Amino acid sequence: MPKPLYTSTFNQSEIQIHHLSQFLAVTAKHFLEEKADDSHTNVGWENHYITSRLIQNLQLQVNVPEFQLEIWANRTLEKPLEADGKSKSELFEALKEELNHLSLDTSTFENKLHYELPEHALDKGAAFAKPAAEDLQAWINLRDLAQQCMIKLNTAFNNSSEIRIWPHHFDTGVYFELNTEGTKSIGAGLAIADRVIKTPYFYIYGWQKDQEIDFATKAGLKNGRWIIENWKGAVLPADDLSQLDKPLETANDFFEQSVNWYRSILNF
Repeated sequence: MPKPLYTSTFNQSEIQIHHLSQFLAVTAKHFLEEKADDSHTNVGWENHYITSRLIQNLQLQVNVPEFQLEIWANRTLEKPLEADGKSKSELFEALKEELNHLSLDTSTFENKLHYELPEHALDKGAAFAKPAAEDLQAWINLRDLAQQCMIKLNTAFNNSSEIRIWPHHFDTGVYFELNTEGTKSIGAGLAIADRVIKTPYFYIYGWQKDQEIDFATKAGLKNGRWIIENWKGAVLPADDLSQLDKPLETANDFFEQSVNWYRSILNF
């Protein structure tokens, strides 16, 4: 596993990828049956591509190394749409034209979502700018690491969750219901930099209905730390892994220790 590499421009590069991925979400929102949990708009991570759910025989993908939007039909690349130097409106019109060419009815298709991202110049007509190769590779390495962690964690919960990237907050995540009544659950994943931590970070939290979790007996973590303020759970900043020889082992250990404590508290 290559080491994550973070530069001063990494967060800005991630914002560019985040905004480019919204084209997958807005297309799924328009053309797929709506799900109550919004899961029809979430995306996958496969071989360095961010992938939409199937829309008939079509799939939209973000080719991260090339920083371009791609339309695939029956697993064949139909059209690459380069993002660098194009505004959101220009790229959307190009996408709309290609989908129409592929026999989708785009007469009412609009570039509108049911949530908002933090204000950014891209929403005011600025053009996409392809991130530096080292930032793209760092982002790929980190999402690969997150995917492997989620696969291992999912195995511990009988593969009961999809591993998806949620386009609003752009976290790679899993969610586990711990009983049939739906009164206990655990969520985990990789989050982008936000108000909690200024760099990407791994996280895990627990929940139970009608009773707050008592963190008085929280377990000591070899790696990462607990946050028990507004948001409550355990976090492991990606920066803590950047110089380690075995980042995957460290991240997996963080999740294992956290899950074991939640297991004792939530009795599952």
